[in-house]
Amino acid sequence: TVAAAKHLAGSTGACGNAIFAALAPGTWLKPHCGPTNTRLTCHLGVEVPEGCGIRVGTETRCWQRGKCLVFDDSWEHEVWNTGSGLRIVLLVNFWHPDLPQELWDETAQELQEGFLDV
Repeated sequence: TVAAAKHLAGSTGACGNAIFAALAPGTWLKPHCGPTNTRLTCHLGVEVPEGCGIRVGTETRCWQRGKCLVFDDSWEHEVWNTGSGLRIVLLVNFWHPDLPQELWDETAQELQEGFLDV
């Protein structure tokens, strides 16, 4: 997983974040929406105790260790951990496949400058 994260840092397809995201037991992140649909979000399950889940739009899923969930975080989504262990995912944002590559630099600049309120 660490090797994958290091590889992503220099990838031309990556944008924004490549972080390990932890969710403590008893935590529920309220429904929210990401700032843009120019990117997709991938969650790779690293530590996934029972009682963890994610809802994106009307779809609800559970993470699995070593498996990815990919979604457009501009859709309303929420996550929870009602279990007893720490949930950890590798969270990676990458460009939406419908965003032309020639717009990647411009869009990245807008994200960095806060035009999209990241």
